[in-house]
Order: sequence, then C-alpha cells, then structure tokens
Amino acid sequence: MREIYTRAWTPIIWIGEEESGSKEALDLLVSLASEYSSRDGVQKLTGTLHRNAKHFGVGCWRALNNIVCRRYWRRLWILQEIALGRYTTPVLCGERTLCWGQYVRAFSVLKQTDEVINTYITKELEEASLPFDPVIWTNLGTVQEIQFYQDSHLSDKRIHTYHLINVSRSVHSTDPRDKVYGLLSLMDESIAALIEPDYTDSVENVYRSFALAAISATGSLDVIRHCVLSDDLDSPSWIPALSVEPTGDAFTLRDDTFTTSGISSASIETMSTSHLLSCKGFIADRIDGLGCMWSKGWDSGTVLQTQNTLDPYGTFEVAQEAIWKSLVACHARPTECLDADYGSLLATPVLAKADLPEQTPLKDLIVSFIFDWCVQYLAGDAEFKIAGRPLKDYCWKEVVPEQIDAVHLRDALMQRDRINLSRRLITTDMGYVGMAPEKVERGDVVAVLFGCSMPIVLRQSMGESGDVRWQVVGDCYLHGIMDGESMEWGRIAQGLVLC
Repeated sequence: MREIYTRAWTPIIWIGEEESGSKEALDLLVSLASEYSSRDGVQKLTGTLHRNAKHFGVGCWRALNNIVCRRYWRRLWILQEIALGRYTTPVLCGERTLCWGQYVRAFSVLKQTDEVINTYITKELEEASLPFDPVIWTNLGTVQEIQFYQDSHLSDKRIHTYHLINVSRSVHSTDPRDKVYGLLSLMDESIAALIEPDYTDSVENVYRSFALAAISATGSLDVIRHCVLSDDLDSPSWIPALSVEPTGDAFTLRDDTFTTSGISSASIETMSTSHLLSCKGFIADRIDGLGCMWSKGWDSGTVLQTQNTLDPYGTFEVAQEAIWKSLVACHARPTECLDADYGSLLATPVLAKADLPEQTPLKDLIVSFIFDWCVQYLAGDAEFKIAGRPLKDYCWKEVVPEQIDAVHLRDALMQRDRINLSRRLITTDMGYVGMAPEKVERGDVVAVLFGCSMPIVLRQSMGESGDVRWQVVGDCYLHGIMDGESMEWGRIAQGLVLC
C-alpha cells in the first residue's frame, strides 16, 4: 500500500455528503485556517469572540462540530491514505472541495483552545438540545498525528514507533488485529519486516508479536510505554493496549526525547510462558506522596501527603523549577522539548486576583477555562509537600502583569492541561517530584529499564510459586533522572519479570 499511495499523483479524500450547515461550517473552517493559524491566532480568536460571540454567525460552531465529529476521522484506514499524500490533497465534503492543509490548520486552532469548544460549541449544542461528544478532542488530535506522519514521509524521516501506537489506539477498526496490520505501510521497515499478517491468530498474540518485533528491531523498550493497567484486560500488563483508547495525551510522542536509561539497549528474554517477559534494569526509587486527582476535580481530599522531607534539588529555586517542569513534562508540545521558561504557571493564583483592564490579551486569558483549571489544580495541591515545603510556597507571591506574555502563558497552560489529563503529581522516597498515571499507589516502584527512554512505574505481584513479578502501571516523568542521571548511581542491574 505504501508504494501505491506514494506513486499516485494524489489521493482524493471524501468525508461524506453535505449536511445542513455544512456550507457555514466549511466557510468557518477556511476562516480559522487563513486568519487564526499563526502563533498568536488562538489569543486573537478568543479575544474576538469575547467581544462579539456571534462574530462568525449563528449556528456555525454547531455545524463545524458536526464536521469534526464525523466518523470518517476515526477510521484506521484513512491513516495511510492521507499520511502518504500531500498538504494539497483535495478533501471533498459533498461537492465542496478544500485542501487537506486547510483542515490541518483549522483543526490545530481548535485543538489549542479550550474556549471555543467548551463555550461556543457547547452552547450552540445545548441550544439545539444536542449532547456534547468528547470525540471531538480525539479527532482533532488524530488529524494532527496524520499530518506529522505526512511531514515525516515527505522528508524521509523515521516515524517513531511510539507515535504510531498512540494514533492506533485512537482510531477504530472492524478487526482489532488491524491495529497492527493496518499500519504496516507506515511502520519502520525493520519492524514491519518481522511481522507476517495472520488473521487466524488471537488478538493478544498479534499485539504480543508486534511488541516483541518492535523491541527486537529498535533495541528499545519504549513500546511498553503504551501499556494500560486495567482489571478489564486479560492480557499481560507489558503488552501495549492497542484496543484501549487513551484517556489522555502521551508525555511525549517521540522515543528519543529523554535518555533515562542512557545509551543502553533493551535486554529481554521471553519466559516459558508467553505471559512473562524478563528485562534488565534496576529499581531507582519508590513512590511516596500522591497529589490531587484530575478525575476527581482536583479535590484536595484525594492528596496522599508526602512522608519524607528529603530535597535532592538542593535549593528552593531548583526545586521550584523541578515543579513547573514536571507540570509540563519538560515539553512545549508532544513532539517538542521545552526550550522556554514556563515558570509563570506558578504565577496563575496571584494573577487570578490581579485587577487588569478589559479587552486585553492577558485579561482574555485569565477569564478562560484553561487558566481557571490551572488555578484549581494548584489549589488542590496547595498543601502537597515537595522537598519539605507545601506546593503553595513555590507559587509566586507577586507579579508584574505587564511582564507576562499572554501567548507564552497560554502555551504553558495548554501543555500543563495536556499533561495533567489522567495524571497526578508524585513525590518519591528520595524526594524527587514528577508526574505519573492516576492509578499509581504509594509503594509502587520507579524502574529504569534498559532501552526505555522514560522511567516506568511497576507494581509488585507474586507468581504462583512465590517468585516476584511486576505489573506495568505506566510511564512517568521524574525530574532529575530523565537524562540518565540514575545510571551513575551504581545500582546493580537485575532481571525484572513483567507479567
């Protein structure tokens, strides 16, 4: 299929017939793509709507929602159709034609703003007695993922396996085996060469074979970063849960961003039973405190207070930096490492009380959902202790509003919101701070597995013969060990049996 789509002059995309309101929706899409897709476009858009909620007309947001929520965007087979195409590929809705690039730019604007979706789209749906479908967030993300593949294909760059798995979990396929087989044309050829489609095989075996092929071909264990610990799954915890939709965004969609295990390669052994996988690594730390939970509305009652007062960071300023970098997992976007100072996230509580002039970019931001969510989050964790101090002590006590760049702060808020979905702050026995899946428990260990770019949270389990095994809880960000620092601690490598 790769060769067919690559040799074609261009694929033609048809997302379905025109519906009531499609013209208005597509007109709005064109406007978003052409007028609001610059770096400050989201700020410009929300400011325009604050001043005139009907600037684009009545009913257009509901109509655009219908376009974004179409089932087309969730079909697995569209991935290769579009990813192997071009930015100018025509996209037809009925008889109306736009180019793929216009959809990408418009969807990117919507993905970057909570205000439009949570205020204007939701309001128009309520007025029409229609329910809000959260699939809109998934579809917006899927289009961004496809564009990443297209860019990689056109520039002959490698598509990171982790990136591919992430979108595979977000789309639908009639046969769950196609979560692997349907993406062979997009996979790294060294992985695809190790996979022979066999639709008579069980789904678990197909996913297991894919995981082992990815590890074997790349020397990386990053494939297990897509594992989901769930009572509803019968498969081993180390096999990526391709059939389970993500409950939040990935820390990073690259497998070369962090170097937690240095330059090591995966060292694995399949056990006598296919349910077990032995890998080399070591236990770096153990989880101590747990911050408030996103799924519980950041209720302070969900905090499990840190028990120790250790401070591996040395100074207040370094600990403060560790906190805000943990809030965004040291990333600006899923594919971009952080090269800016997002410390102003800790200024949001005091900014919320500032008396600012109306109709200014910072005022427009402060009244937005994305800003309020950060304030609520920091309030929920206000008493959570990090390096011996409550989180509220690390927040700024005063701020000069004129020195705050509203666009820069919005970028930071969007990234914090993305990372916090289904995650919570954690502290460890050694005093480190980080971010981990909500399902973590005190006593879970933070392991450095050779060949894995990020730390993995493991939970001890006992085998039938009393042998120690480990369940994969998920990957985590732990500030201070992400660049291979723990590899210098002199810990003795051991075989960790994953079940």
